[in-house]
Amino acid sequence: RDMPLGENQGSSSRKDAIKGVLETVGKCFGPFHFTYGFRELALYALCLGAGSLDPTDSGDLKFIYEGSSAFSALPTFATLPGLAVMGAIPAIPWPSTLHGEHMLVLDKPLKVSDSLVTTATVLNVYDKVSGAVVVLETRTSNSSGDKVAINRSSLFLKGLGGFGGPSGPPSSLPPSLAALPDFSLRQPTPKNLALLYRLSSGDLNPIHVDPEAAQRIQYPRPILHGICTLGVAVRAIIRLVCANDPNRLRSVRCRFSRHVFPGETLVTQVWIDREGKTEIPKKIKPEKTTEAVERGLDEGKKAEAENKQKRGVGEGEEG
Repeated sequence: RDMPLGENQGSSSRKDAIKGVLETVGKCFGPFHFTYGFRELALYALCLGAGSLDPTDSGDLKFIYEGSSAFSALPTFATLPGLAVMGAIPAIPWPSTLHGEHMLVLDKPLKVSDSLVTTATVLNVYDKVSGAVVVLETRTSNSSGDKVAINRSSLFLKGLGGFGGPSGPPSSLPPSLAALPDFSLRQPTPKNLALLYRLSSGDLNPIHVDPEAAQRIQYPRPILHGICTLGVAVRAIIRLVCANDPNRLRSVRCRFSRHVFPGETLVTQVWIDREGKTEIPKKIKPEKTTEAVERGLDEGKKAEAENKQKRGVGEGEEG
């Protein structure tokens, strides 16, 4: 079950596998129910590094201490409710599936406790020759019936390409910027982060915990969840340019271009659009190695001048 299709299986098995994946296009899965409270929010924030450098930092306590008058949910917590779909689409070989791109659109801020309902739809399957890309969209509503978030993931299924399908549209992410970033933040990650994040998020893909599963897809050891890396980047953006207000972030898109191993130090770099637009291209990378999350797009309320004045945050380490 954990073996990547296409590497040690015959062509008939691959054909059957991709046929099953193609048959999911247009189908709706769910509803999936997800209930959370302060414990889930706090554990999630801890996994993204909140409180790791200074456990008394009020900017982090608002995400991990329920007694804080400003207690809030980090916006990327809205990526978690749709993870239940992993058990609902057996045609997708989840243990050998890699997260390629992700988009999160927030319709309204998350409450500090709620019961959410999510549905999922497979929008398309693209042929990348070396594998197939499944575009999966989830839509989440809260207990009042209000729309909360839309998540759209591009999932790479190694070994299932070459079936003659469309290759898909080119990425529309903004280009990388050559100039020095306006802000930069370093975030060390603990070596057991993937073990903690899988329990906090519910993403139990064995490539993040089982060395043998990771080696079957050519990684020397378990890798960090891409969506965890995105959460680290978004937390940095909120702190650096959104006055630590999670409600300023409206949407974010990214491509996961390189893997990250737990224990590496992640560096988030932010550029401010000088034309008054709300786009903030960014990248996050393992220190002294390669980019992991590249050319993202954050559409929060622009707060560069406000933050420089109120927080005095510039390039350098957090805290």
